[in-house]
Amino acid sequence: MVVVLDFKLKLAKPCVYENEVSVVPFAVILHGYSPSPGPSRYLIALDSSWSMDGAKFFVGKYSILSLIDLVAPSDTVSVYSFKADVKKVAEFNGSTSSLEVRRAIMDVKLGGGTDIYRVLQVLYRDAVGARDSGSDVKVILVTDGMPTVGVRDRGRILEMASKLGEVVSTGLVIGVGGEYDEQLLFEISKRIRGEYEHLSDVLQMPEVFKTFVVSRKAVAARNVRLFVKHIPGVAVKVHTHEAYYDGDSVVVDLGPVYHGERVTVFGELVVAEGLPRGLKHVANVTVRYADRDGEEREQRATLSVAVVDKSTAPPVAVDERLFQEVSLVKAARILMDSLQKRGVRDLEKLVSEIANSTASLELKELYSRTIDLRERVEREGVSGEAAKALLALIAKILSGKLG
Repeated sequence: MVVVLDFKLKLAKPCVYENEVSVVPFAVILHGYSPSPGPSRYLIALDSSWSMDGAKFFVGKYSILSLIDLVAPSDTVSVYSFKADVKKVAEFNGSTSSLEVRRAIMDVKLGGGTDIYRVLQVLYRDAVGARDSGSDVKVILVTDGMPTVGVRDRGRILEMASKLGEVVSTGLVIGVGGEYDEQLLFEISKRIRGEYEHLSDVLQMPEVFKTFVVSRKAVAARNVRLFVKHIPGVAVKVHTHEAYYDGDSVVVDLGPVYHGERVTVFGELVVAEGLPRGLKHVANVTVRYADRDGEEREQRATLSVAVVDKSTAPPVAVDERLFQEVSLVKAARILMDSLQKRGVRDLEKLVSEIANSTASLELKELYSRTIDLRERVEREGVSGEAAKALLALIAKILSGKLG
């Protein structure tokens, strides 16, 4: 059987002390492999309300045109403009005239307000049909505004985003400018198992589009779910992804994993005092998924630690890098929780901690973003575009795709 998902476990230390509560950082690492890409369907929605006037609208169009040059002949690209209404302006595939599609995109005009609910509704309708054709359906949404017309209730908008998430593989939600609701866009991205990006500089948009397309050409595994079943006396905390209990297991829904993509679930095992000495299999870890042909697969592994007498045990060897990685995602999680509650304590300290961790771990892209953000926060505090950039940075860290 061809390996499509490499599955590894790491613990930050191999043993814990008897009669002490111990916290052991862990990582579950998934790496996707696929022999060849299948057909993809891109549903791209560009905000065409009045507030998008200027560079935002022009660069948005250019980014879509650049994406068309990247897709495979078997792929299909559907382009929508949305304001008070939603219009499908072009569809491109191997048999379509590229010139006609480009003209249709460039001819899109501005006008009206922003109906985010309606565009999600239309994308859901079209994604259902695209999924039934066997394509890997991906959504890209670009906006600079709040929902100003149509359904404006946050709960209903997110409910529609959840429905969309049931029929698409992943997505990219881009906020531009300083007037949109970053929490709403971030929550939409979570519900479609996608990425949220804030662009202070709209000229970065073509590169963001390119990275999204190139990194998601071939699905290795679909509907990836992680199950961690622990023994009594052990608790499991997941710091990167949303986790929940299903029966006796902690479960993380990861969605698809693409060829070349590395996704890591970071967390901690909390081992209570009182476990007897010896090697203990503290948790069974199972990953379940469907391969490209729809065949259900399952892989299993065990997390084990030795319980030892502190007075006689030799010095414990630890994985310093894993400790640093878990510290990084914990700081990001604290910031995320604080931002969602609209009250951030020790903000500059937490941002500095993230900057120091990304530097130490040599995560160059994250470090560069964090340094720029730290300087902005020192000048402006957490408001306007600084809050949006901070949320996008945190979302990147908590995706488990540290680079």
